[in-house]
Amino acid sequence: MRSFTFGRVRQLDAVIAAAIGRAWSIGAGPKVAPVTIDLDSTSVEVYGEHNQGAAYGYTKVLGYHPILTTRGDTDELLHARLRKGSSQRGTKRSCEELVARVPRCGACGPLTLRADAGFFSWDLVGILTRFRCRFSITVAPNTQVRGAIASIEEDRWRNIVYPDGASAQVAETTYATVVRQP
Repeated sequence: MRSFTFGRVRQLDAVIAAAIGRAWSIGAGPKVAPVTIDLDSTSVEVYGEHNQGAAYGYTKVLGYHPILTTRGDTDELLHARLRKGSSQRGTKRSCEELVARVPRCGACGPLTLRADAGFFSWDLVGILTRFRCRFSITVAPNTQVRGAIASIEEDRWRNIVYPDGASAQVAETTYATVVRQP
């Protein structure tokens, strides 16, 4: 293959969306059930310094760092995006495409996106809010976050049990930052 344009990538995206839509239409989909989407990235090591788009990530290994989104209950791959580097680059657009794709494929229930602190940004929160997508994004602990957690009343914490038997306590609170104008 001598070239692979972005237009070809978009065509493959359309094929993937059609395949998911067809599978879901014959019973593999969530229908009206809630859909939890897991957002993560991976690292694919490359060799040689001249691989287009390869970068050193937090693992200190040269590689590609695609963003992957999977269905939380089945691990079904819903969307993938190759990006240059390993930062938050590409996250916003990938999430916009994803939260628009899932309902088009036939999911009618509420969507929830889960992500780790590496993906947290107020821009992403804004996108998910605009699409009315629920979210659970870990934030890096700082003094303000620890204070917000400490202020949660004891009776607001809820126990949750994971499918593997592990458990945790969760509660909801509001966290906002103040932007100071120069």
